[in-house]
Amino acid sequence: MEKRKSYTITELVHELELPRSTINDWLVRYEQYIEFAKRGKRKMFFESSLKVLQEIAELRVKEKSSYEIEQELARRHPVQAEVAAVPGKKSSGNASASQAEEDNLLPSVNLQSEELTKIFGTRLEEISQYISTAQQQNRQVTRKIGRWYLTAMVLFALLMAAFAVAVVKIKQVIDEQKYQLVNNQTITKEQNRSVVAGLELNKQTLQGTRQTINKQTAELNRIGVQLDRNAVDYKKNVAELKAGLKEQRENFATMLDKARDDAAKEKAAELARQRDAFAKQQLEKLRKLEQMAVDLKKQQEKIEILKLRLSAKQVSLDEVMRRADEINNPTPKPAAIKKNGELPIK
Repeated sequence: MEKRKSYTITELVHELELPRSTINDWLVRYEQYIEFAKRGKRKMFFESSLKVLQEIAELRVKEKSSYEIEQELARRHPVQAEVAAVPGKKSSGNASASQAEEDNLLPSVNLQSEELTKIFGTRLEEISQYISTAQQQNRQVTRKIGRWYLTAMVLFALLMAAFAVAVVKIKQVIDEQKYQLVNNQTITKEQNRSVVAGLELNKQTLQGTRQTINKQTAELNRIGVQLDRNAVDYKKNVAELKAGLKEQRENFATMLDKARDDAAKEKAAELARQRDAFAKQQLEKLRKLEQMAVDLKKQQEKIEILKLRLSAKQVSLDEVMRRADEINNPTPKPAAIKKNGELPIK
């Protein structure tokens, strides 16, 4: 008789490449489907046992439960009875020894059959309880699903109603905004026309003001030229008066010298009086000339101040004319018009 290949638990762990604790748990849990034989105190397993353990490993990889694995094993493999311990070698010619071994095996087989019957009864009761529990849970889940489905349908209907109301409200708001936008555009166009007309009027007024300022500037320039001429004439007159005074002083000195020789004291006194009167007149003329010089200086200062003011007004007028030209020839920018219809001012 050909000897069958057997495995120890250590060899099974090596073949399956799984933890020893896992292999031990499977050997105990699925013992009725795994073929083994006892040799002394050790259990020896065969090729069929290795295949069963490989199938269990594959089912575990597929995330099957213990109950599903047991059902699959019951469908594929028969229940195994425990095989009595056999010696390492058997005598092929001793028929009486074989018959004695078979007789010794019968009580063990009967005992294992009773144990298997009890195990099956217990497992069947467990399966029956599991099925009844599963059915009850299924009914509860079905009722819960029905309630949830009804609630979901009600919520969906409410959401659809709210969505419809929101759509209507949004449409009303959009229509109202469109109406307000059209009104604002109409008002903006009218205001733009009014602003353009006002700017045109302001431009004409500014042009008139500019002409007036130009005339005033020309008049001030003319006055300045006249004042410059008067200043030249004043300097010239002062020089002539100084020369005349010097000449008259020399003449009086000469006359006094002559009078001192030819005239009496009275005539000398008269000449002195005339000299004093003439000197007084000349001093009065000099004071007037100095006053004219002061007045002329003040007028020149006033002319300079007027020129500065006219220059500032000219710059402001040029800036206003530039802005008026920009407003009369605007570049179309839709975002530049505010909602209230006013034009942006820089």
